[in-house]
Amino acid sequence: KDFALILYLILVFLSSLLGRMRFATALIVISIVSIWILFYAETIGILVPVSETLLADTFSLTSLFVLFGAILYFTTSDLESALQRSRNSEYELLARNEVLLRLQDELEKNTRGLETASEKTRAQALQLKTMAEIAQKIALKENMEVLLPEIVKITSESFGIHNVAVFLLSGNKKQLQLKACNRI
Repeated sequence: KDFALILYLILVFLSSLLGRMRFATALIVISIVSIWILFYAETIGILVPVSETLLADTFSLTSLFVLFGAILYFTTSDLESALQRSRNSEYELLARNEVLLRLQDELEKNTRGLETASEKTRAQALQLKTMAEIAQKIALKENMEVLLPEIVKITSESFGIHNVAVFLLSGNKKQLQLKACNRI
């Protein structure tokens, strides 16, 4: 009886470790019912208790260890299977992580390219604005002595050029004459 009780407890414990709580619960219920049935059978005289002999102890212990070994085998197999699935998941996650890192690097590279293109576009827009402003001043002013210094100033400030000068051809078109500059 003691061995059977220990065996039932081990079975319940291992089945619950395997994550099969339905099986563990069913085993507990069956164990309780069988204990009461054996008790009732002994009480009414259907089952006569066997005296504890060496042979009976040997059979009880042998069956206990065989059953325990089988349960251990299945438990170990399930745990090894779960471990292998976990390793496979880890490898898949590592592979996906590598893909994501490559995509992140590519995204950062593309972002830098877009930022560079955006800066170039801003610079071109500023240049076009400056040219439009110069063209407007040329169209509105007839006095070249006032217009040319303004063009030099706008060009220097807008394009960030320190030395800006305007040269015009002389009347005979053989010489260049300095008409405006921001540095002398």
